[in-house]
Amino acid sequence: MKRKPKMSMYATPILSLILFVLSLCLFGQGVNSIKGRVVDATTLEPLPFAHIILVQSGVSTISNGEGDFSLEVSSAEHDTLKVSYIGYASGYVPIASFALQSEKLIRLAEEPKKLAEVEVTGRKASPVDLIKEAVANIPSNYSTAPLGLESFYREQYKFVPKKVLKDGQPKKAGTGYKVTEAVFEGYHPSYNAKDAKKNSLLHLIKGRQVNITKEDDPESDSLMSNALSSMGQKGGPYEPLEYDLRQADKLDFLDSFKDYDYRIASFSNYQGKPTIKIVFDQRDDINRCLFAGHIILEAATAAIIEIEFHYSKKKLDKAFHMKLLGLGFTSLDDYGTIQFRPDVDRWVLSYIRRGRLARLDVNRKIKGHKIDASFEVNESFEMLITKIKSRNPNPLPKEDVFGKRDIVSKKITNDYDPDFWKGYSVLLLESNDVKK
Repeated sequence: MKRKPKMSMYATPILSLILFVLSLCLFGQGVNSIKGRVVDATTLEPLPFAHIILVQSGVSTISNGEGDFSLEVSSAEHDTLKVSYIGYASGYVPIASFALQSEKLIRLAEEPKKLAEVEVTGRKASPVDLIKEAVANIPSNYSTAPLGLESFYREQYKFVPKKVLKDGQPKKAGTGYKVTEAVFEGYHPSYNAKDAKKNSLLHLIKGRQVNITKEDDPESDSLMSNALSSMGQKGGPYEPLEYDLRQADKLDFLDSFKDYDYRIASFSNYQGKPTIKIVFDQRDDINRCLFAGHIILEAATAAIIEIEFHYSKKKLDKAFHMKLLGLGFTSLDDYGTIQFRPDVDRWVLSYIRRGRLARLDVNRKIKGHKIDASFEVNESFEMLITKIKSRNPNPLPKEDVFGKRDIVSKKITNDYDPDFWKGYSVLLLESNDVKK
């Protein structure tokens, strides 16, 4: 039986949570980071999730949803930034010249779309045939040997009160946050068929909890945040990795073709390679909530470069819902992003994000008071691969493996030193994540 994306994993910890709550200097010494923003050369609009890599060292990162990035760089290096974005010509910026910029912008020029379409006119296959070819080619398009990778991990929980009435009277309640960050080294099996069901192994290097204050968001509430921080949520660093393409059957739109409509939406280029964008949505006659989104393929090999998905709006009212003893849970979205980047002659995992959005309702007596409240909960888990540290590594020793049931926040420091991540490439926290 195929396993599909789960829609109800939050229910038990979140319902418990409700009850709980209601009761840049570049050339210094050593290794530093450089920060900048990737933008459209004409409009200066930010380009989210652009890939940035140091050509010589191979250290990489991506820009966040606002186009901002931070990348580890050695003061002794004379390297060049290569910046890539689908539909744009790759940009090359020497670190030395970037350091002299006051605005720290990397401008990418859009490539002509007609040229990309001409380059892939030989592709006569239907969207479904292309996706079938892409899945069949996974063992040859991605690493045929295990990799030792360094990665930056972030998990976020945001708890937003929408309505809180106590005995019919409004009660003030602010937004609660729990943001945990960590760096892992990991053993990642190959994409060969014999390794397809093997799990990645992670070793925790260091981590911290990020303190969201009223300076970051005036609506933040330390009481709510402390309540979140005291809870042991499910999920963790292994969750996004479950949606790596070594286990493609977890994504039903890659094989349940009778449930979806597909069409070729556009042609483009990525790092000089022609690409095809396929969009999908659940069929009108399917009476349950599935997904909508897009898949971007390299035209020549059908390698999957990017997948984005979220709940389809067609049957959102059919998403998971539960009501018990005056407590209600309604799933509003289940979303994800999976990206790969070129590595030698194949593609390597670059970034995965998985998240869920839900509404939690309370209508019951608690400690003698009538409570009528509604909350929005957004949780996400993201993993950014920043460095290939070794090829053909041995699996991690058992004593070094971060357990699947281990909770990151229970094994890290609360150190807020601004130099905490010195020497590591990180994914910058978006202001939208904090304030929206």
